[in-house]
Amino acid sequence: DTILQYLKDEEWNKWDELVMFNDTFFGPIHPFEKVFSVMEKQEVDFWGLCRHPQWGDIYGYEVVTHIQSYFLVVNKGMLSGLQFLNFWESLDYSETLIETIINFEIQFTTYFAQEGYTYTSYVDAVGASDLIECKGNPALKNAFKLLEEIEYPVVKKKCLQWLYFSEAKKVFDYVKEHSLYEIDIIYKNLKRKYVY
Repeated sequence: DTILQYLKDEEWNKWDELVMFNDTFFGPIHPFEKVFSVMEKQEVDFWGLCRHPQWGDIYGYEVVTHIQSYFLVVNKGMLSGLQFLNFWESLDYSETLIETIINFEIQFTTYFAQEGYTYTSYVDAVGASDLIECKGNPALKNAFKLLEEIEYPVVKKKCLQWLYFSEAKKVFDYVKEHSLYEIDIIYKNLKRKYVY
């Protein structure tokens, strides 16, 4: 709702790019400058930090490869196209995480790719596609390797839940050891969210 109202009120089709992100991650762990430096050399219409691999299904809906929506950048050519506004106008409001993944995250990549727009991810652009090809969400399953090997700028909050305990421990240790982010911010968030 917010972005659609903003797009209608602003001269969005004159912007050079639009950066969209949500609050499902901690960061920057590593500076974003490296990411933008790498990605400005990519000749694509939109990009994100990570690409989710094709993987089984969610409640009967096939998970095709797609750019994960927690951090998306749309370049001028796509912004100025009518398809960009059409996508937001036709988007159904999602009430659950699963609906958001199916109706927005997967559809964003699928819709614009079908319209002829090109995309990539930071992980692919730096030649680390092997970190994506896993069963499940690479930003959760390979969070530590992403940080250590390619200086990934963020850590997904969900990665720090008990379900990913071994990965979370490595991530905590890495962040603390390298003094990359104020670890107390992470502790306070986890305590607020998961300690009763």
